[in-house]
Amino acid sequence: MIDWEDIHPDFTPELQKEWEDWGFDYYDCKGYIDKKINPKEADFANYLYYQGYYFYGSGALTDWSDEKIAKKIKELREEYIRWKNTGITSEFAFQWQNIGFTYEQIKEWLKIGLQPSDYEFAAYLRGKNYAQQQPFNLDQLREEFNAWRKSVLAQEYLECCYLKPKRKSIKILDIKNKNLTGSLDLSDFVSLEILDCWGNKLTDLKLDNCQQLRMLNFNDNRLTGLDLTCLDKLEGIKCSNNYLENLVLSPLQTEQLTYLYAENNNFFPQNCSVFGKSVNLRELKIGNHDQTKINQEIYNRFTGSLEPLQNLGKLEYLDISNTDIDSGLEYLPESVKVFSCETYKRKKAKVKIIQEDWEYFNHDLKKYKDFISGSDDNQKSLNQWLEENYPQKGECRRETADKGWDGSGDWNNKGKKRAEITKLDISQQNLAGRLRLKGFTSLKRLSCSGNKLTSFNLGDCQNLIELKCDDNPNLSQDLKVLVSLENLKYSDVSNCPFEGSLKPLENLNKLEQLNISNTSLKEGLEYLPESCKKIYCNSNYPHQSTKIMEELDKSRCLVEEKEDSKSVSKKYYSLDKWRTDKQNNITASTIPLERLFVIRSNLKQFLNKWGKKDEGELSNELSKLQSPEQYSKFRYLGGVKWIARATAVTGGILALTNQAEIGGSLAAASPFIDAIASQIEEVYYTKREEKWKEFLNDADMFLDNYHELLGIIKKLGTGSDLGKVNKALKDLNEKADEFLEIYDENHNKEVDISELIEKRKELAKDLAKDKKESRSWGIVESIKLLEDKVVDYKKKGSLIEEESKEEIFKEVEGTTEKKKNKELESIKPETSQQWLAVNVESEQASFVSLTSSHVNLLTKEEIEMQNLEQQANIIQPSVYGIPGSSKK
Repeated sequence: MIDWEDIHPDFTPELQKEWEDWGFDYYDCKGYIDKKINPKEADFANYLYYQGYYFYGSGALTDWSDEKIAKKIKELREEYIRWKNTGITSEFAFQWQNIGFTYEQIKEWLKIGLQPSDYEFAAYLRGKNYAQQQPFNLDQLREEFNAWRKSVLAQEYLECCYLKPKRKSIKILDIKNKNLTGSLDLSDFVSLEILDCWGNKLTDLKLDNCQQLRMLNFNDNRLTGLDLTCLDKLEGIKCSNNYLENLVLSPLQTEQLTYLYAENNNFFPQNCSVFGKSVNLRELKIGNHDQTKINQEIYNRFTGSLEPLQNLGKLEYLDISNTDIDSGLEYLPESVKVFSCETYKRKKAKVKIIQEDWEYFNHDLKKYKDFISGSDDNQKSLNQWLEENYPQKGECRRETADKGWDGSGDWNNKGKKRAEITKLDISQQNLAGRLRLKGFTSLKRLSCSGNKLTSFNLGDCQNLIELKCDDNPNLSQDLKVLVSLENLKYSDVSNCPFEGSLKPLENLNKLEQLNISNTSLKEGLEYLPESCKKIYCNSNYPHQSTKIMEELDKSRCLVEEKEDSKSVSKKYYSLDKWRTDKQNNITASTIPLERLFVIRSNLKQFLNKWGKKDEGELSNELSKLQSPEQYSKFRYLGGVKWIARATAVTGGILALTNQAEIGGSLAAASPFIDAIASQIEEVYYTKREEKWKEFLNDADMFLDNYHELLGIIKKLGTGSDLGKVNKALKDLNEKADEFLEIYDENHNKEVDISELIEKRKELAKDLAKDKKESRSWGIVESIKLLEDKVVDYKKKGSLIEEESKEEIFKEVEGTTEKKKNKELESIKPETSQQWLAVNVESEQASFVSLTSSHVNLLTKEEIEMQNLEQQANIIQPSVYGIPGSSKK
């Protein structure tokens, strides 16, 4: 890794970031520090850069004497301080000067309201023939400029900002990140040495007249090709994030290039020989990192070996990530300090072969070269054995049995080339070291069991379906070595010290069976793909795989199978059973069982009470319930009582007159009428009003419990169908949702009391149904079913070993009953007929039940209520006078 502290002992990470923010890399910074620029003067170095003082071209500081440099830097520092005192940064100062403004003109523009960053706006005003002295609406002109700026073509922008007489003297053109579109013709910029036009939408560059160009940066544009053969002085190219299919360079350019950034393009398939003569290259970046482009099949298609780069002795940074370069790591120059060969963006990239070797040898090139050269006797023996029996450039000379471990034929490969071999058995050959099966591109079945292998690289074996590498006591790797084997169905790594987790196998979606017995793998069962049904893990201590075995044993998913051809049986763990049990466990352990029991009891009591039918009756309590609008019509009974009293007064008056007989009759009848009206009012109106209030209280409590149930279901989630517990939970969710669909008229995912009142007739009809058909009772039954499944699971599983279902419910009921009785002691008898909430401390639950008998039920039979209605109608005064009287 390149260390910036090598530049100067006072260099810190903060100073490094400052230099990088100004756009300097390690080599730029080192050049300025070597010329006595202080590490803290990154901004001043930036000023020098924009004034044309850098390390290449006509202003190259490398060619200056120290005395000349010291004198010039002193002059430039004074000039820099003058600009800094005006509030203009080094970059803005350069831009103002580059588009043709003097220091005095710049000050005038700033006086009338322009900002230091408004150099383009000033050029726009100049193009419109506005002068600083004349009056104009600056805000309106700024709006016009901004609208023009959003959609300006590259050439139009150039014509506006850069005066033609000035162009021929410009050495640095900085038009980066300007949102410029289309083609850019720089034919007038004959002295140009540095072009920085990254971050635009350019589709073409015309640079034929830019013979002095040394540094070119057109990263992040839309070019598909560029011919640079006429630019003989070119030393550095940054062309990343375009759509380049090819970049044409002359032999001279190729040799003098010091850096080439070409990531995330679309180079057609080619090997690395195109860079073989770039002996001065310090940085080469040809990898792929743009996932969006890769998904669209747009990426650099470099292939083959790194061998052409072996003579690049100055190369320090190399990026070939996500390409198809698959060999030649041994040719990597020892000068390389940073080497990137990742495959995280393209899982099938062939550079995976190099990556595995690079990581296996811990980024130590010397160790890898020793491995390749066979300096280790064991490795040398293995390499020789492979070459003798399966030569890379010849045909297989080894003759074996035709049947392999699976009993199938075609295992004898004599006379076949490596690329033709589909089944390979090299087991029990006493092979030691790192196994690399280069060239076995058609291999589907491999057995390398019973050797002394330390590792293997299967990067060329992408078609592998079955792998047996068991009984290799030195094979200490993690399972990342199998990540690229997307076709793998069966793997046996038993009795090998494979270590870590099973997680690397999570994307092997064809994997069906896995044997990890007596390994150092200790976790990651949950990452195995759904396709994997069997896992063999018959392990003994002290192997770490016993931890996985113990986890599997908790679910009791061990299965014994007999092989057809043998009398012996093999035992494996059914991963489907384990997954089902795990889901049951997760759900059962999080379900608040006591709370569900309380909610179910509350819902059940409401439904029992209001769904109750008297003997011989078809209607239930809820269907007989009347709202205030319905029973308020009996308010006239109070009027009847006043009429009775008025009648008594009238009778008394008439008794004193010549109509004493009539008066006496009226006076005698009035107490009877008053009494009857009072009795009916008390029995009918008051009872119905009390009944309505009772329903409101009960309904409110019912909805509280229902909404709490919805909250519990939402918290638990219903994403899994695995296991009886989850299926019962899903059934409960469906039942609760059905109730919501019927009664939630506002569609706000809850049922308020007004909605239930509005639809109480529908609820009454639902309660009148058989419990199996009732949606309301369906919720209660589903809660009960879920409780049963949870208890059954706990009873059979690891959560509860001995307790029975009845004991669990007895414990729940006992806890809530104790709380209820304690509360009742402090409640007066006359107020005991009400809903009682009891907190269950262990679950923060409340148990709600009816104390005494059912609350405030009507004591009259329905037929009696009908009789009272008839009596009320009889007593109701008519327009013709009192019934039975001949007088009006």
